[in-house]
Amino acid sequence: MHFTRKPAIEHETKFEDEAPEAASYLLRQQQERTLRKGDRVALLGRGIAVVEQADEKEAVVVLGSGEAFMIARKDIVPSQRNLRWEYRISS
Repeated sequence: MHFTRKPAIEHETKFEDEAPEAASYLLRQQQERTLRKGDRVALLGRGIAVVEQADEKEAVVVLGSGEAFMIARKDIVPSQRNLRWEYRISS
């Protein structure tokens, strides 16, 4: 005998179908967004910093401990996995 699970909510299957589209939309929105004061940036090995200032060339970010870093803007990229900004050391 084979039993199939009925959705607990009638619209559950509809939302499951839309989930990849919603994630894609959020990612696209994040990529098009500019880095702004108050945004979070993940710093590998340091933690999450908050943007204090940002322009086209560089950004100043501050960790909760008060440590401040000036980072080249080109090295701050949106994270596809976490939907946040991350510092990527350019090579």
